Amino acid sequence: MQLKRHHSSLNDIIPDDILVSIFHAIVNREFADQAQASDWERQRHQFLCTMDLIQITHVCRRWRYVSVNDPRLWSHILWKRPKWSAEMLLRCKGLPITIDQTIDNHPSIADMREILSHLPRTRALRLSGRQNVCRAFDKELSQPAPMLQSATLIGLEKAYYFWDDESSIVPSNLFAGNAPYLRRLVISRYTLSWKAPIISGLRHLEVRMDNPYPYRTISDYRDRMIPLTSTNDILDALEQAHELQTLILAFTLPYIPDNKPLRSIDRIIRMPRLSQLILQGYMRDCADFAGHLAIHPNARLQYHCLYAGNGEDSSDLALRLLQPCHASITSKPMDVFYAHHELRFFDLKAVERMSQSPTFDLMLDQGPLRGPDSETRNACLLAALQILRSQFVRRAEEHIPAIHVPRPLNSVILSTYSTPAIA
Repeated sequence: MQLKRHHSSLNDIIPDDILVSIFHAIVNREFADQAQASDWERQRHQFLCTMDLIQITHVCRRWRYVSVNDPRLWSHILWKRPKWSAEMLLRCKGLPITIDQTIDNHPSIADMREILSHLPRTRALRLSGRQNVCRAFDKELSQPAPMLQSATLIGLEKAYYFWDDESSIVPSNLFAGNAPYLRRLVISRYTLSWKAPIISGLRHLEVRMDNPYPYRTISDYRDRMIPLTSTNDILDALEQAHELQTLILAFTLPYIPDNKPLRSIDRIIRMPRLSQLILQGYMRDCADFAGHLAIHPNARLQYHCLYAGNGEDSSDLALRLLQPCHASITSKPMDVFYAHHELRFFDLKAVERMSQSPTFDLMLDQGPLRGPDSETRNACLLAALQILRSQFVRRAEEHIPAIHVPRPLNSVILSTYSTPAIA
């Protein structure tokens, strides 16, 4: 009796709007380690949050009435419970929903086709698992997605073992080219068709393949993993992506043969809104591609490159990696160019040619570096500063009356690994 009176008093005190806020906090609880969580952990977390909501809204009639009349609470559908999924689709009353599914076996493919029939009303889509979703759901993924804002497609781990030509390429007719609100696209372990119209409206584009080393040789990797892709195809797509702010490409760039010189830069794509460029792959491939971009002057450049150690002067490659920043800032005065380095093994032959500039000595003393030991760390920074000096210090010294603490202007992270064993 006392418990019943206590509940009645709470029920009378809490207004509807506060009650709804509590329900939203329950169903939208953040996962403690979202960035490192596996698909299974993240999906289980959301399942438990939704189940908690269902249980708490059955405390009394009023709480159930309040929850049922707020369709925003029911967008995370319990797809693996058919009875509840049908009920939740009714309760969300046409509002956008979320599809986050892992497809691990063939029986789930039929269920997934039914789920993807709701793609036209989906706000966030994430598909992963042990099935090739591009092949299994090509028809479903080719329907318009007028409400879609975020899409993530994740393929098989070590997909280079199971390469099956065009069925592992995200097609150009993804979402029938009709996803006007799509702003974030993440493609992992698939190759993207750069002719897809949806690229033009993106703000975040991420295309990743697994690092094949040491499972395959470089030549085998390049021959099999990068079909139907050319630098011009990528540049054509980026030229139309006027709103793009983040571009991440990992082991998806066209390869430059080791026995050929880097191609001359005959085309520059200006991307003034791009604030973050992350490239991962072989150093020649990344350097060739980076030279074609001119991005926001305060953008963050981050490179994780494999250097094959084939005798080529890697300083020439590193100069090309800095080209996007250089092309952006040549028209504005500089107080100083400051580079924040996160270097481990950066094998540059320009170390011996490094001049003893007091400006760069000051940078060396203050550079926040991480490396195997201080000697290697200093050698890495000296090499990188030689590159920066050759491009920027002449202009910088015109504006520096005396030696001062460098003012951060740009952030460049060069994380480069010398791997002669895979050459």
